Amino acid sequence: MGHRADTAPMSPESLSDDAPVGAELNPHPSEACSSAVDRPPSPISPNEDFARQLVSLARTVLGLDAMWISEFKDGCQVFAVVDASPTFGAVSEGVGLPLDDSVCALVSSNRAPNVIADSKTHPQTQHLEVHHTLGFHGYVGAPILSTSGEPVGMLCGISRDVRPGKAADDDTIKLFADMVTNYRRQLEAAAGDRSRSALQYQHRFSCELNIVFQPIVELETGRIASVEALSRFTASPMSPLHRFQTADILGRGVQVEAIAAQRALGFLSELPPNVALSVNASPAFIRSSLIEVLAPVRSDLARVTIEVTEHQADHDLETLRERIELVRSLGCRIAIDDVGTGYSGLQRMIQLRPDIVKLDRVLVDHCDLDPLKRAVISATVQVCAEADVLTVAEGIERVAEANALIEMGVDCGQGFLLARPEPLPLPDWCPVPAA
Repeated sequence: MGHRADTAPMSPESLSDDAPVGAELNPHPSEACSSAVDRPPSPISPNEDFARQLVSLARTVLGLDAMWISEFKDGCQVFAVVDASPTFGAVSEGVGLPLDDSVCALVSSNRAPNVIADSKTHPQTQHLEVHHTLGFHGYVGAPILSTSGEPVGMLCGISRDVRPGKAADDDTIKLFADMVTNYRRQLEAAAGDRSRSALQYQHRFSCELNIVFQPIVELETGRIASVEALSRFTASPMSPLHRFQTADILGRGVQVEAIAAQRALGFLSELPPNVALSVNASPAFIRSSLIEVLAPVRSDLARVTIEVTEHQADHDLETLRERIELVRSLGCRIAIDDVGTGYSGLQRMIQLRPDIVKLDRVLVDHCDLDPLKRAVISATVQVCAEADVLTVAEGIERVAEANALIEMGVDCGQGFLLARPEPLPLPDWCPVPAA
């Protein structure tokens, strides 16, 4: 999930003072650590998909140029998993580097903070050669702990530019480091899986989850036809998307989707009787436990829309179709999103035969000023009208967009112009504002 690149502290022996940023690392940077590559594999092996996915996701969330997991051995820092941007150079995982020229060593011993805006000027780290050699400024890191609470490695990341510190970054790096710590402890105990870390994350997900609702409005009348249930999280340094992605990495994606869907469906009775509820569901969730999650509101499923998410190729399409038809037979309507942005959207429309199609916000954005976008929207509306399919435009933020969509015959709209996601109760109606 990203390029394996040189993101770790280097000793002066490995690169000259004028070496380029991200130059390839000497596999034997010092005598003290030269045997690190011959040692047995780390408990967090370079082949561990879980560790790789966590490092890649952490780098994405924090917006860094490079991220790594390292382990401390005999005064060395051995790099087990590395993820970096393509322009940051290359390094073989398993290389050992001295700890005495390492920001990580200072952070792990509480002699430097977890988040450093500019390592070159920070009083605790400015003396180190490593960041001058690599050319990085920003640093984020947190220790990986043993069962006794001692630092045995680090989860660290760096950026070329000065990086203003944010309080959320400290929480984020500690959250990811805790996941690695839990997983490492499981491996050391020969647990063979990541169930403990996954269950802890699932529990935290459930405790921090809140459901908000964004109205889907009939554009011509302003009447709220339905609401989409959206997940938000209390005091979370990560976006909702990243929370679900992390659950997927931990193997609990379907379980947390079920938690979110159950929480959302619990509000169905609080909605006005003429307002439907739209719940997001991935193909994996639809195939596994969606039917069971719907059971408590089975008598009111005519007011429930299942919005099929995830746009990657589905290799078990036949089973997905069968499950969707079963869900439809219970009374639910089926919606798909991102229609109109490419062949894949049209293909999904033909394959799944939805009751509702949602026009992607990329297509809706400034559609009033773009003749090609208007042509695509108009053609989609015509196809949907002939197939008796409702159209919903997502991401409406301008009055001119809403008016253009009304002129093109789009049935409903959703976006900040009409209403933002909020807890219940709903407003009475959400008309398009006057120009």
